[in-house]
Amino acid sequence: ITAAEGWALVEVNQSTTTRLAKTTDGGTTWTITPFQGVASNINISDIAFKDMTSGLVMGKDFDYRNVYRTFDGGLTFTYASPHFDDVPMDIHYAGNNTYFTAGGINMHKRVFKGGVVFKTTDDGETWIPLLDGTGDASGLQFYTIKTLGDSILVASGRCNEYDCPIWPVLTSTDGGATWLKNEIEPNNYRGPSPKVSALAIVTDSRLVGYERAMQLPVYTNDFENWFFNPDCFGGNCNAMTFATDNGFIASGQHILKSVDGGQHWDTCYRTTNERISHFNSLAFASAQTGLTIATAMPFNTVVVRTADAGNTWNEIDTLDLHYSYSIWYPSWNNAWIF
Repeated sequence: ITAAEGWALVEVNQSTTTRLAKTTDGGTTWTITPFQGVASNINISDIAFKDMTSGLVMGKDFDYRNVYRTFDGGLTFTYASPHFDDVPMDIHYAGNNTYFTAGGINMHKRVFKGGVVFKTTDDGETWIPLLDGTGDASGLQFYTIKTLGDSILVASGRCNEYDCPIWPVLTSTDGGATWLKNEIEPNNYRGPSPKVSALAIVTDSRLVGYERAMQLPVYTNDFENWFFNPDCFGGNCNAMTFATDNGFIASGQHILKSVDGGQHWDTCYRTTNERISHFNSLAFASAQTGLTIATAMPFNTVVVRTADAGNTWNEIDTLDLHYSYSIWYPSWNNAWIF
């Protein structure tokens, strides 16, 4: 929220249930919220807060994911989605008391229908369906919802059937009133069922993602027709981030860089540390300065830094953390690892 205040999801006492933690002193101390109003078997999978008082969390049990809201800094929560017959996968705060959720509909918990997007402009009191699982959203399940300003919306995920030809991205440039069915070009997609993850809105006309079946980055310049470069790389994408036109991908023991907004990618760093198994997350405080974290054996976290826009990288620290999943780097002298 600010340099001193923020929220995080944590596991308490190595349990399988996540809980919400907040800090008001820049991460020096954290307080676990009591979660009154949320059943103990609900596992919180995603959060979106507009400040330290008000926000939404997404919780899941065996059958469904549901949205809960708080107005008292996480002390109590109330059910915010009584009419949802869906499986929301992502929740996003877009400013001006506006949140979006994206996911898919399961009919009677058995038959999958299609992708959905909901919008609220009153902190979760009422919800407006922007996509209802029919039409171009039929057969899709959305994992990610991204926004730019008040008008640009992008929902991406996967096609729910094996050997499905549908490109799983829908875009809107009018705030969700109408949606464009996206396609992959040229028409030589080689994967069994497309899944687009690690989505980034680079500019008001450029989207970049990662397609898991082909293991290739993909992009569009018109929010409708997508392309990929089969020669750039093939490997896992653990994280993607952009600092201006420079894009970075953490892939296994490599860091890849794009200098043209995600159209082409080249390896800019390959670790020589044999203990590192893979890079987990990337974050940039500026166009020049960034950090990445890597899992190293036996059970350590290695922090690697660049100060020249990814041209060179240096290991700066090894932490006694068995697992590290993400890094937040808001300014050059402050970073958080989770």
